[in-house]
Amino acid sequence: MTKEELLKSIGGFSKTDIELFETYAVTQKIEKNEALLKSNEICSSIHFVKKGAFIEINPHNEEAQIIELFIRNDWVFNQNSLTSQTASKTNIVAYIDSEIITIS
Repeated sequence: MTKEELLKSIGGFSKTDIELFETYAVTQKIEKNEALLKSNEICSSIHFVKKGAFIEINPHNEEAQIIELFIRNDWVFNQNSLTSQTASKTNIVAYIDSEIITIS
């Protein structure tokens, strides 16, 4: 899915909006176990999963407790940290090798 196709799948956007998105959205490959967000960091990005999967875990338990699973075509972010601009209490990590589109 291209960046333009992604935008068209969620709504109507002007040509200018699409050009801005294509300019500022970054496609990245993320390796298994690589973190998108670590506990105590402030979430400042939203990620779209093009390929792969991510898990949100609570690292403060003895065994890592999975809180959320994000798969292909999901948007990945820590809502509380992003909206309140406070430190995250969870980690978001790649469950398998993945590819994302990031907006910061």
